[in-house]
Amino acid sequence: MVSAQSGKTWPLIMKKDGIKPMIKLKPNDKRIILCYTLPVILLLLNLSLTTLHAELIHVPGDNQLTIQAGIDSAAAGDTVLVAPGTYEENINFNSKNIVLGSQFILSNDTTDISGTVIDGNTNGCVIVFENGEDSTAVIKGFTITNGYVWLNTNRGGGITCINESKPLLSDLIITDNEVVGNDFTHGGAGIFCKEKSGPVLVNVKLIDNYAKDCDGGAIRCSDSSRIVIRNTVIRQNKATYGTVTGFDSWLELNNVLIENNYSSYAGGGIYLERSHASINNSKIVNNHVRVLGGGIY
Repeated sequence: MVSAQSGKTWPLIMKKDGIKPMIKLKPNDKRIILCYTLPVILLLLNLSLTTLHAELIHVPGDNQLTIQAGIDSAAAGDTVLVAPGTYEENINFNSKNIVLGSQFILSNDTTDISGTVIDGNTNGCVIVFENGEDSTAVIKGFTITNGYVWLNTNRGGGITCINESKPLLSDLIITDNEVVGNDFTHGGAGIFCKEKSGPVLVNVKLIDNYAKDCDGGAIRCSDSSRIVIRNTVIRQNKATYGTVTGFDSWLELNNVLIENNYSSYAGGGIYLERSHASINNSKIVNNHVRVLGGGIY
């Protein structure tokens, strides 16, 4: 932004990043001039066109009977709006940077969260982000349940984020998901992060998930992943090692309650190896462990 001064002239200037226009100001001209380079103008135009062409896809409806069909038919910037009900599906965002939401995104009524259920039917992970989806890939307003994964090093039970995926996970209940493993390469019954992924959790409840013979009853992060957790409740999850676990990763917690979780070996609340954690305005209370670190190990 440039404040005009009387009698000043900006000549036509060629630059690597575009062209600045020539502007002749009259004496005593007090206008404010906005000067944009050509690439900035093109970017703004492209964003405007993307917004104008965004679609609202209803499930069921619009010939889309399943959530996956709605995702598959969507383009970047679209919203897939899901009616209340139970959907027995295992969903993959397939690189789509879209919003997947229940009626909660319109109503702000929490009964739409509990009343719109994605049920994995014990047939693998319920929701998968594995193609580098960014922060404009959003899932909001669902209950995610009944995921079941057995001896799979690239999947968690409820939600999987791998290959640098960075979705926004908002206003969710993630419950009754299970992962069965046999070492530290398995886990993440609620949420599984790997390979520099960076999901952001806001207003999420992780309750009653189970990592059997492995780690991360609620959350597992590894391979330089970075997870941000805000305004979230993590309760009554079970694991062999840690309710929230980090391996070579970064965890940021703000206003998080971790309570009444159980680990049979170590880290009843949090278990970290070669990792960093920033914990603010949070409580880690009444967690239980048989051997090491009831709160944090």
